[in-house]
Amino acid sequence: MNEELDFIIPEATPADIEVLVEFRCQLQDFITELNPNLFGLTAGWEEKKRDQYTGIIDDPKKHLILACSGAGIPIGMGLASIVGHPDFVPPQFGYVDDLWVAPEFRRSGVGGRIVESLLKFFEDQGIDHITLNYVVGNPEAERFWKKLGFNPVVVAANRSPKT
Repeated sequence: MNEELDFIIPEATPADIEVLVEFRCQLQDFITELNPNLFGLTAGWEEKKRDQYTGIIDDPKKHLILACSGAGIPIGMGLASIVGHPDFVPPQFGYVDDLWVAPEFRRSGVGGRIVESLLKFFEDQGIDHITLNYVVGNPEAERFWKKLGFNPVVVAANRSPKT
């Protein structure tokens, strides 16, 4: 989809939890397909994620949003957190935990607007430094994040037991 789409990006509410868990599941399936060397999720992770999202909604150090089309159809989500580490300079930084846009709504400005909302959250909290991870083998994500000014600074590497 390439044309502009009419959509809104409100903060998530408890009524959005099931859609958010479904989107997180779709994100996990997508990145695991791109790179099967990623860690998998345990059985029952969805219930833990429901509980986690419920707690996140009222957490002032987190920003969870659900993008919806003008017709009210959920089309994407984003999660941002303020992270602290006393040994780092700066001692607090922003972390983009998750970003997902349903495939049929990509390339319509949704992802960029979700990120704008996450960055605004950080700005309102006085957070200047922001980090995120994306999966090796996802050139679409690499292009997206680079276009928004994010550049790789660390590479994470895994070693699996020999099979």
